[in-house]
Amino acid sequence: MPAKKNTVKKITTQAKNNVNAKTSGLAIASLILAFFMPLLGLILGIIALALIKKSGEKGRGLAIAGVVISSVTILLVVIMGVIFFSIFKDNVSIGSGGSISIKTKDGSSASIGTNISLPSGFPGDIPIYKPSSIKAAANDKKNTYAATYVANINYSAVDNFYNTQLQNQGWQVDANSTGYSNDKSKLTNYTKGSRSLSVIITGNSQDNQTTVIITVSPTNAVGSE
Repeated sequence: MPAKKNTVKKITTQAKNNVNAKTSGLAIASLILAFFMPLLGLILGIIALALIKKSGEKGRGLAIAGVVISSVTILLVVIMGVIFFSIFKDNVSIGSGGSISIKTKDGSSASIGTNISLPSGFPGDIPIYKPSSIKAAANDKKNTYAATYVANINYSAVDNFYNTQLQNQGWQVDANSTGYSNDKSKLTNYTKGSRSLSVIITGNSQDNQTTVIITVSPTNAVGSE
């Protein structure tokens, strides 16, 4: 009889502990990060399983799911990377600072990174504020060019620069298109001959850095084959 009572007491205590046990935060984090940061999700899931075994916390299923999903996600990323580089290995180049450039057989190109160069043939009548750092650039076979750069100066200085320089280069504000403007952000569309130009200027909250996005293309480029 005493042995039976002890067994019942032990089972009751375990049941109460299971009811009162909280869910492991690491297990929850592992499952969430599995979709966005799978390597971290995998690590947290493994740690969560070890801690749950010792502490009796809930969440073992969540931790297992986090480990499995993280592992699958990492595997898929590796496979996609191998496929990508096997297809574009002759056209992809990695420059200093980790910049990446891709060139296709039809002459299109795209680059992203730090202090990259403008595409060959970028129109000379579209000024770039100096000094600045080009972060992305691209062009295609239809003579469409795009560039994104950052200048360490306030928004007004860059805005005034383009208001003056584009007018000097013969560009005119497109009265038939809709622009946008507020205190530290502006979109303006221009035309010149058979080309159209879009300039987006955005300043940061401290007003000491400005990002510029430029896109220029032939007016008949959109929708053409």
